[in-house]
Amino acid sequence: MPDQPKQSVLAVQNIKGGVGKTTIAVNLAALLAERHHKRVLLIDADPQCNASLYLLSDERFGARTREDKERREGNLHDLFHGDVRYFDVVSGKPHGPLRRVSDYQEPVRTCAGGGSLTLVCGSARMFEVQEIAAEIVVSRIKKWLPRTGDAYEHVIIDCPPSISSVSLAALRRRTGSWSRWRRISSRCTGCRSS
Repeated sequence: MPDQPKQSVLAVQNIKGGVGKTTIAVNLAALLAERHHKRVLLIDADPQCNASLYLLSDERFGARTREDKERREGNLHDLFHGDVRYFDVVSGKPHGPLRRVSDYQEPVRTCAGGGSLTLVCGSARMFEVQEIAAEIVVSRIKKWLPRTGDAYEHVIIDCPPSISSVSLAALRRRTGSWSRWRRISSRCTGCRSS
């Protein structure tokens, strides 16, 4: 029996904003799912959340990002802070997770031929995570991704336009380099949920 190919992880990163990172990430994910019949997970690590806003309806985006203790559908911020507990030395109060999230992944599209596109929704609160030490962020991504098992053949991370712990974590978790992806058609089509 031949070995199964490893899950590939691609981080789309540039320290300058407005250069097309999100466009590349979303369209590459859609292309792999639709035309190449791959199971793709897109992680929106940019606090601007443009990949999430593009792929999700306003209702679904709100369901994943509203700030209340009853919300059970998670986003990337929840993934990083879901189990954080600390003691506030100023107020003297212990703090723990705001909510127990049951799911971080939002199916966006199931394509003919077995391909699919799934999103880990971004959050404007990811600005807070950028201040966490890079090694903690790396360890959380490494700890969470294997839980998805072999559900995804490709993971694409849309990084923020900065050198932050989130960007460093994504770059450390990626496999291969851009040259590995050159063989993929340059004709990309986006997919928007209805």
